[in-house]
Amino acid sequence: MTLTPRLSLRTQAAALPRVALHTFAVLATALFSGCFLTGDDAPPTINDRSSPYYDRSCILTQFVEHRSDLQADCRCFTNQAPASGIDLCKRPYNLSLDGISVGDGPTIAGLHQAEYFGGFLDEDEGTEGTVYVSGGYGPSLDRSGVIMRVDVATGDRTVVLERGPFDGPSWNGLPEFWRNVGYVFDVQPGPGNLLYAFAEDSYNQNIQILAVDRDTGDVTLMWTTNGLGSEPVDYGFCETLESPYRLQITKTGFAVDDEGRVYLPFANPTQGRGIVRLSADFRECEVVTGNGVAEATRGTGPYIGGFIQGFTFHDGLLYAFSTGPKQFFSVDLGTGDRTLLAEPDGVTPTERWAVWDEPRQVWWLAGMSNGVSIDAFDPVTGESTDIFNGGVFPWMPLGAAGPIQINSLNYAPIWLRENGNLLVAQDGFSIVEYEPSSGNSIVRSL
Repeated sequence: MTLTPRLSLRTQAAALPRVALHTFAVLATALFSGCFLTGDDAPPTINDRSSPYYDRSCILTQFVEHRSDLQADCRCFTNQAPASGIDLCKRPYNLSLDGISVGDGPTIAGLHQAEYFGGFLDEDEGTEGTVYVSGGYGPSLDRSGVIMRVDVATGDRTVVLERGPFDGPSWNGLPEFWRNVGYVFDVQPGPGNLLYAFAEDSYNQNIQILAVDRDTGDVTLMWTTNGLGSEPVDYGFCETLESPYRLQITKTGFAVDDEGRVYLPFANPTQGRGIVRLSADFRECEVVTGNGVAEATRGTGPYIGGFIQGFTFHDGLLYAFSTGPKQFFSVDLGTGDRTLLAEPDGVTPTERWAVWDEPRQVWWLAGMSNGVSIDAFDPVTGESTDIFNGGVFPWMPLGAAGPIQINSLNYAPIWLRENGNLLVAQDGFSIVEYEPSSGNSIVRSL
């Protein structure tokens, strides 16, 4: 299956002839929902009289006291209504069912089991930044991976990688088709112009790390958790002396440091749980922190169980979650010592993504299985609240509204913009922007 572009709202609008004013009024919602998203300049906000949504703001208190700088005011039901509302305010899933897209370019919306899994925001690329988002689609025996480049200003999408194949040795003589890339669980900046993708192969679903050229999309296999058939390849597997098995790498965490070293989680009842680090040349593997058999034990601190996931760096430390029990903790990369920041059972139910917000001095914590939660957590006071509960922090006076309200986030990623807004992967295949200062949110790309 190949991604195919849809006609976006703005493309459809450009192709329509001029109509009488009374006819235009009927079509206004459909036309205006995306037609202003093109161009090199940022689209007008609802505070700009040139905005098509200037006269569609919500209640006066919101408009005056909690002004929004987004393109539409999605905080009232009238603008979210399926028939008469603004498309940027509607749930992305419903827009997809109607064949509507936001931004131009290929989309995974509507494909079987399509979902965004991870990625990063590059604020230096594009007028308002670029999101590199990883994902996948397709049935379990024929999974397809994808990396998309999403322009934050326009919502436009381009494909960096779709399925493969990747360069590497053959697997027991399997044809090239079986060496395609399966789900891409995360993508992060690598050395130079490379992206490092944390993925699986589409045949055996073995975890692997791929180097992807940002410009050409060329893919090279750098590391894998399993042998390539009978061919001896020095990939530096993570093994323990007391066990004949390699450490069981899981798909729940991925990070790349400034030296090009890669951090991965491991979890197995026999060997223990923790975090391993692969050397920059992918030839060596060492345990950074963990508890279990002797070779998998390093550092002191709280016991970590379940899955280890959600890696991020801040102030020279690595931060992560554990799921059994639920904990949010930091890791000293020199000693492996772990420091507990929060036990989410009592603070936040999230367990997958952590983003540090320097101006507000809080962590944004997100991602949970079969549920929705995006929480702000103050590590000094221990105070926390989710985005749907306004007033706990002065900079978040209102609960979140708009398309983010019905948010099937699950483990999907979040990103923090320099303007203080969050970008959230919603309904599996869209990106929504949330503005904490107003509680407003809009669909950015679909």
